[in-house]
Amino acid sequence: MSDYLLNFVNKGVSLVTGLLVSVILARFLGVHLRGELAFITQTAAIGGIMLGFGVNQAFIFYFRQSRSYATFRDTVGLLLWQMGALAVLATVATWIVNDPTFGYIAALAVSLAFYQQLEGVMTAYNIRLKIRVNMAYAVTRLAAYLVMWPLASEGLWWPVAISVATCLLAVVLYLCFAVEGPPGRPTYDFAKSAYAFGWLPMLTTLLVVLNYSVDIVMIKAFGTSEGLGLYAVAAGIVTYLWVGPDAIKEVLVSRVVRTNDPRAVLRPLRAALIVGWISVLAVATLGAPLIPLLFGGEYAGAYVLVLILSLGVVAMTYYKILGVAVLAEGKRVFYFAALATAVALNLLLNWWVIPVYGAVGASWVSVVTYSITGALFTAYFSRVFHIPLRELMVIGRREDIVALGQVLRRRA
Repeated sequence: MSDYLLNFVNKGVSLVTGLLVSVILARFLGVHLRGELAFITQTAAIGGIMLGFGVNQAFIFYFRQSRSYATFRDTVGLLLWQMGALAVLATVATWIVNDPTFGYIAALAVSLAFYQQLEGVMTAYNIRLKIRVNMAYAVTRLAAYLVMWPLASEGLWWPVAISVATCLLAVVLYLCFAVEGPPGRPTYDFAKSAYAFGWLPMLTTLLVVLNYSVDIVMIKAFGTSEGLGLYAVAAGIVTYLWVGPDAIKEVLVSRVVRTNDPRAVLRPLRAALIVGWISVLAVATLGAPLIPLLFGGEYAGAYVLVLILSLGVVAMTYYKILGVAVLAEGKRVFYFAALATAVALNLLLNWWVIPVYGAVGASWVSVVTYSITGALFTAYFSRVFHIPLRELMVIGRREDIVALGQVLRRRA
């Protein structure tokens, strides 16, 4: 089975288990606490990116040059030292602040940082192990929530504890199956070079997360708790529309580090666009009856938000796929500037729109910023790599359907 097809299986497992987890959380917590959990998880996601310091991005760059196990071993060693120190600091800070919400965010941010950094490393180093661990993570997470639902009392502690535990389980699996012998003891020079390279990609990744998450934080600040809960469910559903494009993107990373040809992304791009369009049409057709059926009648209003947010899915597919090639070629300044522009616009428009139009306004702002991001990456990729826009924009031809099949079958 090709890596692309295996990752589609992985994403299928993640989609089904993730949707079931979303349903369980929506019914277990209710619309108001569901919004609070979304605030905690999105804030922790932002913190997790910052605490990772971009070490995984530095690994991708240095591994592309060395192709050596020593680079992987030393990177894992650096992450172990880093996360140990962060765990101690988070524990002390939680004790000093003495606030449950802060404690939830701190614990989740540190565990997410470790999990996401190792996952990013594995995307380039051992994509098949990464895919298998992801499937184990998804199934274990669902099983834990199925046990929690009938037995636990309503509250935020159990969902946060399960998220932390499953992240740490994935970390243990990566360390057991990928590291041969003890991890490396990174030198000062190695750590210095990794952090020096990683800070800008880290800020760039932070901008990506902010582009997806800042609306949750701003609805928490300027909107209503009901609007926050509905938006959290809608945004969660829309993330599943990116499952197909993300599956292609993740395998593409392991391909791009082994080639210098930017045209290698064209066939995966067309395949991702086809999958993206199919996903959008499916949720538009089936969302109205399924959302209240699955999540409960109090979430019926989320369908309108899903429809609006889905308009930005195809535009962001261009960013996801073309961004892999842009970053691999070292075009970090453009990557950062484009995302910074989108996030700044997102913040400005949400600050103006949310107090008046609430979650609906935030949804339209997301569509605008997603579309701008996709347009910027498409135009830049075309200009820098001398690839005509028509090769990037036109899909639906018979050869594009053939390309999707070829992408799924390809092993290397």
